[in-house]
Amino acid sequence: MTKNKGLVLAIALAGLFLLPSLTSAQDFNQEKITSFDSQIIVNPDSSLLVKETIVVDALGQEIKHGIYRDFPTSYQKGLLISKVGFDLISVKKDNQNEDYHTESLDNGLRIYLGNADTLLSPGTYTYEIVYKTNRQLGYFADHDELYWNVTGNGWIFPIKKATATVILPAGITEEKIKLDGYTGSQGSQAKDFTFEIKNNQPTFTTTQTLNANEGLTIVVGFPKGFVTFPTQSQKIIYLLKDNSYLIVGLIGLMALIIFYLKIWLKVGRDPKKGTIIPEYEPPIGFSPAEMRFLQKMKFDNKAFVATIIEMAIKGLVLIKEEKAILGKKYLLVKTKKDNKNITQQEQGILEALFSLSKGEIELKNKNYEKFQAAKKVLTESLKAKIENKFFKLNLKYFLIGIAWSFATTISIFSLNANGPFPTLAIPIIVLLTIINFLFLWLLKAPTKEGRKILDQIEGFKWFLSVTEKDRMNFHNPPEKTPELFEKYLPYALALGVENKWAEQFSKVFEKLQQAGTPYVPIWYIGSGFHPGNIGGFTSSLGNSFSGAISSAATAPGSSSGFGGGAGGGGGGGGGGGW
Repeated sequence: MTKNKGLVLAIALAGLFLLPSLTSAQDFNQEKITSFDSQIIVNPDSSLLVKETIVVDALGQEIKHGIYRDFPTSYQKGLLISKVGFDLISVKKDNQNEDYHTESLDNGLRIYLGNADTLLSPGTYTYEIVYKTNRQLGYFADHDELYWNVTGNGWIFPIKKATATVILPAGITEEKIKLDGYTGSQGSQAKDFTFEIKNNQPTFTTTQTLNANEGLTIVVGFPKGFVTFPTQSQKIIYLLKDNSYLIVGLIGLMALIIFYLKIWLKVGRDPKKGTIIPEYEPPIGFSPAEMRFLQKMKFDNKAFVATIIEMAIKGLVLIKEEKAILGKKYLLVKTKKDNKNITQQEQGILEALFSLSKGEIELKNKNYEKFQAAKKVLTESLKAKIENKFFKLNLKYFLIGIAWSFATTISIFSLNANGPFPTLAIPIIVLLTIINFLFLWLLKAPTKEGRKILDQIEGFKWFLSVTEKDRMNFHNPPEKTPELFEKYLPYALALGVENKWAEQFSKVFEKLQQAGTPYVPIWYIGSGFHPGNIGGFTSSLGNSFSGAISSAATAPGSSSGFGGGAGGGGGGGGGGGW
């Protein structure tokens, strides 16, 4: 037992002697900053003159050509951006001028010390960087303050020792100087440093190695009256300059609004409405789809539904409703009826739907290509007849607005290329988008000829949707018959009043059923129709049948089925080798 205790004691003593040797060996094989010394002169004009002396052990691992030093110049303060000045004065290596080049970062500048064509031999090198910066001091009610990140927390190497000496303006006495500081990673409250004041110059010295991504931050407070601070007008100038992207964005936004308002006043205002009177017939030469296209000033699925139903009533197709595993399904059957009144538009739709001479097509999205082709025929026909003559989209002005908005957005991000993300750019871009699409709608305008047709459509819609009581006030309205119901049903669907149109015929069809001669449409087969529920039938056409057509024209899978600490203050940054 005694022998075992002696063995353990011997191993422990050996470890104590070997540990420093192992640590030294590890330290020897690692690139590091052996000394980081910073001298910060606080000038009476509030600028800082900084000299950083950085001694590194280079082994050719990361430090091949030299080192780099990052310096942040842009900060996010609330919703706004604040920028500091940075002027590089000199770069040296071992007391000789050194080659360098700079590179812009997202929030500042990176200085590469060394030459890309020169490889360093392993050894110890002393780099010196001298620069001037401003807008770094804090101005408070009872004191002014330097809150300064000496080394930065972005170094990839450990820093064995860091020191910082602050040279304040002449006249500040020692007892008026207040000191504090922090060491460690971002946000750390550790205080592994000492400080002293000699000749009214405070000096900070770390007491432990700063590991990679750790740094030294100092706080030096001194009485007011020794440095000048920016006036209110200077602060405003700084604010506007730092956030120039915001000014450009607001100017771009206002210019877009002014542009659209002028264009709207010129071409976007609708002609004045005429007097609306009941019309017992649709405008001459206008189909249900054409009326809806003019009224909406765009194509939608309801125009296609109204066209198919109109073709069915004319006898060109038969609509069949059949039971399916999940609910019901619809089919369109091409009839053999020779209809001399078929239009070129209707002929094109038939050819698109029944291109392979098949007499039947189911309304399901495996046939989406045929239904899309049929809708394309209808859309092109509507545009050719209605657009420009009866209404104008004025799309060229919308495209100008889009181009202007794009240029404004590019300018916003270009002006802030080397700064934090411009938070206030988001609402500006959102407003640009909203304004563009608002005026895309507002710039649509009927022509004078189109306004006259729209007035007639309003009068006809009035007739289609009028109640039985109000109908008594009409002068010589047409007799309500099954033929009249069918004739204007596609128009009622196109104008969105199919249920009101059906209500006007409920008593008519009820009487026919009681007389033993119920109304039965020859263009529709299925359980969706019941003589005693004409309103349910028209509602089914406007909803279920319309939904089936919409689904049939949609490609499969094209839509989803689911609805103050360390690292604070000015200065900072970090560095590494290259």
